Amino acid sequence: MGFTLLMAIGSHILHGRAQIRCPNLQGHVTADDFCKLENVAQVYLRTCQISTLDRDAFQCLENTHYLDLHGNEIISLPEGVFKDMPNLGILCLEGMVITVSID
Repeated sequence: MGFTLLMAIGSHILHGRAQIRCPNLQGHVTADDFCKLENVAQVYLRTCQISTLDRDAFQCLENTHYLDLHGNEIISLPEGVFKDMPNLGILCLEGMVITVSID
């Protein structure tokens, strides 16, 4: 299937690869933001001004192996936020100071 690029508003097909740009996240990511993208292998959310993530934000991305959150405003990660991503092999969190919440 190729890969999908997730970075800003809009959707385009480029040489058979879907490209979706940063959805209107308004600084917050919920599961509803990605459930239509369940077969995405690579997700790029670089500098999308994301500040918070729901615990189930990535529950529909079980086929994703690369997630780039570089340069966002996230300061804490809810426990289990990546639990539904069994294929996640690369996680980019560069440029942020993050604490992990453990309940």
